[in-house]
Amino acid sequence: MDHPYLGIHMVTLSPDLREEINRDKELNLNITADKGVLVIRVIPDSPAQRAGFKSGDIIKKVATQSVATAADVQEKVEKSEIGSVLEVEIDRNGETKILAVKPGAFPSGSNR
Repeated sequence: MDHPYLGIHMVTLSPDLREEINRDKELNLNITADKGVLVIRVIPDSPAQRAGFKSGDIIKKVATQSVATAADVQEKVEKSEIGSVLEVEIDRNGETKILAVKPGAFPSGSNR
């Protein structure tokens, strides 16, 4: 069975992790939140990239439900349907945005 996926690498923020991320020159992010679900990386050509996700976005809600951890987000995405629109509320530089993403099938090794 295909698993829905967005194509983001995310972490659950904590004050310690925030400091670590802000020190990471490669990531080049300046995160001010101590909690939430931070998008570290968006996979090129993924549903998330097509929906406009960016590194540094903090995911607040998925399908109108608040999320506190990366596991929460994962769970909501798993319950979504491939190709249906999933609304994700994010905080980007202090501004709330709603991104409509269509989860895709998790890419497998075969080219189908």
